[in-house]
Amino acid sequence: NTLMLACSNSGMYDEAAQIFEEMVEADVRPTQVTASILVKMYGRAQELDKALEVVERIKKDYGMTPNLHVYTCMIQACGRNQHVRRSWRVFGQMLLSGVVPDAIVFGTVIHGCIYQSRVDQALALVRYAYEPSEGNKLGLFQALGVEASEKDARAAPVHAQPIELQREGLSSLVTALRRKGKEALAQQVEGLAGLCRGPGVRRAPRRQEARAEPRS
Repeated sequence: NTLMLACSNSGMYDEAAQIFEEMVEADVRPTQVTASILVKMYGRAQELDKALEVVERIKKDYGMTPNLHVYTCMIQACGRNQHVRRSWRVFGQMLLSGVVPDAIVFGTVIHGCIYQSRVDQALALVRYAYEPSEGNKLGLFQALGVEASEKDARAAPVHAQPIELQREGLSSLVTALRRKGKEALAQQVEGLAGLCRGPGVRRAPRRQEARAEPRS
């Protein structure tokens, strides 16, 4: 992993990909870190299909479910390549797999929605982040067009406490809503953010990004 990361950081993408293939041939089991390195690399190289395909390959061949960090890298790769709908699909897969998103993931998907003027989807994400409930979760699935059976959708976990989002992203959404003449919805977003600053509500901890430098 260390050598593959060094090649990726140096822009030596073909060499990094070759190292991965050599790992596979040598029966070295890929880790979550391996997946995150490759996803970030292909995202920077504007090869989104390869970024998502490598995760599917690792899932299929090794039975490894992506963790929060890998899903974050996948969603960021979608955003980097301006594929907002694919970020929705990955976000949906994340929820259905039982991985609970954090403020970074929510913020990344919301930013992509605002950039593409998809304020309805952004609003559904904000509602679910601040008011986690079965109803808001199913409403979010519908807004994002997540394909899932009713059974699978209901089985996806709901986070226990509100997740406080970055103020910058919320301000951008409020501005976008007001530009569209949706003052009531803009005030709703402001109200949700205000509720999460009230007493007794936990502030979401800042996640430390894992450094992808373990031994291979």
